[in-house]
Amino acid sequence: MAINLGEIVWNSTDAMGTMHGFVYSSGVFYAVADPGGAPGSTVINGVNDLGQLVGFYADANDNVIGFVATPTPEPGPSHSWPREC
Repeated sequence: MAINLGEIVWNSTDAMGTMHGFVYSSGVFYAVADPGGAPGSTVINGVNDLGQLVGFYADANDNVIGFVATPTPEPGPSHSWPREC
């Protein structure tokens, strides 16, 4: 878990062993999934003063790829934060 300027980022592993990244910002929880990653492979390690997320994901070939992402919330019930680099 990491906290910066009121934003909280963390990861959770479900009963099937699948990793999920989350952000809590302005009173709302968001699930984070890198569109280039295999389902359940996005890990969020931190958040900076600009709200950018740092983490990694595994692609379909099990290559681990690091990223810095500037999240842009999408409207809708899922509140997903896609990667924009």
